[in-house]
Amino acid sequence: MLMIRLSTDSVRLEAERAQADLSVRTWSRRHDRIVVDIYSLNGSRHPAEHLGWWLFHLARRLEGTLLFDFSQIGPGSVTLRLGKDLVRAADCWYNPDYTFSPVQDLHLVLRDRENQAISQQTYQLINDRPGVLKRFYDRLHATDGYKTEGNTFLNTLHHYKLGLLNKIFQSYIPEQGRVLDVGCGNSLFTEIAPEWNFKLYCCDLGEPVIRQRLACCPQYSWLVSNVVDLPYKTGSFEAVFAGEIIEHMPSVEQTLSEWNRILVPGGIMVLTTPNRQRLRNRINRSRRPLGEDHLNELGFNEAKTEIERAGFVLIGWQSFYLELFLNWWSPRHKFDYLQSSGNKPINIKWMNLLNRLGEYFPAYAFGLIFIARKRSG
Repeated sequence: MLMIRLSTDSVRLEAERAQADLSVRTWSRRHDRIVVDIYSLNGSRHPAEHLGWWLFHLARRLEGTLLFDFSQIGPGSVTLRLGKDLVRAADCWYNPDYTFSPVQDLHLVLRDRENQAISQQTYQLINDRPGVLKRFYDRLHATDGYKTEGNTFLNTLHHYKLGLLNKIFQSYIPEQGRVLDVGCGNSLFTEIAPEWNFKLYCCDLGEPVIRQRLACCPQYSWLVSNVVDLPYKTGSFEAVFAGEIIEHMPSVEQTLSEWNRILVPGGIMVLTTPNRQRLRNRINRSRRPLGEDHLNELGFNEAKTEIERAGFVLIGWQSFYLELFLNWWSPRHKFDYLQSSGNKPINIKWMNLLNRLGEYFPAYAFGLIFIARKRSG
């Protein structure tokens, strides 16, 4: 029997500290090293994307608690508590100049005495301190943010989603109503159409993008604001649109509650988000997020539960893209051909076919759109 398991899917730092129970089972005494190896999400470049590694010895069985303390990056940043004993790493390497992203890959690697990797499990290490988030988004906006030029898959996915949203906006947002686009960026409303028959308000924490959009689209209202402490009175809007925002927020509950507050009774919320339980993650038995700033990706059923708990009634949903073109034949980690080597214009027809198929399998789809109404009572 071979097993590496943490007690949680992700480890969230609070005041730079966290802990998680660790269980390891091996079939040979030669497999006697467990290494905690931390990179930025999807990172592989050493040392820029490498926080460090810490090695601990074990027999065939280990039951203990991993303790993390990154108030100062060093040999004692990762330790192991076994019963009443605190064990420091037998060997380690660390990068004192590492810059935290909101999400890191936390690899737990079982190695033998020749230092060959025998097995690995990957979790996420989350650091959602405001300073970390601000530095990340400052770097992101300084390098053109989430623009997708040149990425055939992302462009195809984006335009398909815009088509779905266009129909939803026209069907559910009342004429002359007041609509708030939270965390708007460039605002998908302005990408879909130059004019709408409702009053559009847009807010985002990035001051440069708000200034640029104000100059470009002065017919709409643009405001610098975060999305969880909005400067609007209760019941100010007939609709709110949250496009790919909820997964970035430290607290799903607090954020949905704020969006509920600014709506009139019976007001509409349209929310889009990636599905953490998409087909590829299910096949890989993973809850791996898509982006290194995705603090709280939700699965289809998780999202429905959170939305209803926040005081909404779900009145509809859409889903798109199904990751069927996986390397099914490989015994290792599965990847999507159309997002990797097949990410080419010649495959747009297949991408759009899978976009349509995703509508029929929301629990397994790549992207989700929810339409909800604020309860009147």
